[in-house]
Parts: sequence; C-alpha cells; structure tokens
Amino acid sequence: MKKHLTIGVLLIFITSTSFGQLKKGNILLGGNGSLRLNFIPLSSLNQSFTNTSKEYRINVNPTIGYFLTDEIAVGVNLPLVWNSLGFVKNSIFGISPILRYYIIKKEKSAFFIPVSIGVLNNVYSIKTENVKTVYTSYLGSFGMGYTYFFNECVGLETVFTYNYNKTQNNILAQKTNKNWSIGFNVGLQIYLDKLKWRQ
Repeated sequence: MKKHLTIGVLLIFITSTSFGQLKKGNILLGGNGSLRLNFIPLSSLNQSFTNTSKEYRINVNPTIGYFLTDEIAVGVNLPLVWNSLGFVKNSIFGISPILRYYIIKKEKSAFFIPVSIGVLNNVYSIKTENVKTVYTSYLGSFGMGYTYFFNECVGLETVFTYNYNKTQNNILAQKTNKNWSIGFNVGLQIYLDKLKWRQ
C-alpha cells in the first residue's frame, strides 16, 4: 500500500453578488486544486526498472452542487489531472458524484463530511516507444472538511480526505493497480441564494 500526502493550492473562482449559505435550494459553486512533486522508485511499478523518477502532478477539481436540505448537498465534481513520471505522460478527466453532510454549523464556519465516487478516463503515452493507451479508473474518497465564511456568499474551505483508486491495465505493470492516498486541499466555494439565482 502506497500513501502520498497531497498539499492543495488555492484556486480563485469568479465571485457573485448573490448570497446564501447552507440553505435548502441553494447552489454551491467552486473547487480546489493541487500540485505535487513525488519521488517514486520505478521498481515499485515494474521490477525491470531500477532507477527513481520524479513525478509531477497537477490536479484541478471544479465543483457544482445543490442543497437538498439545510445540511445535505449533492453535486458533481469534474476532476482534471496532468501527470508526468519519467518517460510516461498521463492526462485524466472524469466525473465524480459528491455528497456533503454539514454536521456542525456556526455563524462564520461549518464542518462537513465529504463523500464521493467517480470514474476517470486515463490517457497514457510513452515517449520512448511512441505508445498511447486509454483506460478507465474507479475512485472513491471520504474525509472531513471545514469552511470559513468570509461573507454570505464566499467560503474558504480546507478538506482532509482518504482516497482509493483502482486502475486496470496499467501500462508499466500490466495489471490492476490499487492506490490509497491521504489528501489535503484548500479551495473557495460560492453559495448562491435560491431566491437570487432563480430570478
């Protein structure tokens, strides 16, 4: 089992004059992103490799959601990833339904539990062999999040997650690859009041 710690970077999204926070019928807009540098022994992927390579990974996750109740929001996340590991390049795009349950709500802050599952489309290319492969990954995550509200519209949130990823037909190992990782992301969320966005 291989674990990574991902440090999130802030993505700034367009603000809105509408307002509203945790209310039934409100809209949630925003997202987060991350930038990771990791050193990976290639022998862990395939025993025929003996050296260590740098992995660069850029991850962007725009999100849109809808509050079913004052505590529960559902929506969709659209993960976009660019990854480089030695001679292997990887781009990923997918769709991930999300569920948020706000367990503690205060005037200026809130704690929530995020849960998500999803499907990713992976495109791998190997520079040395001019090979390109497309396959599917399945993922899931859960964790704990905290939002601080700057005003009635915008909140800054931090989220810790435990993530699972299952990928079939990995081009280096030629087998099913399973990964567990710990993530930490920071992002902005915009809460659109239901009375404003329907006008």
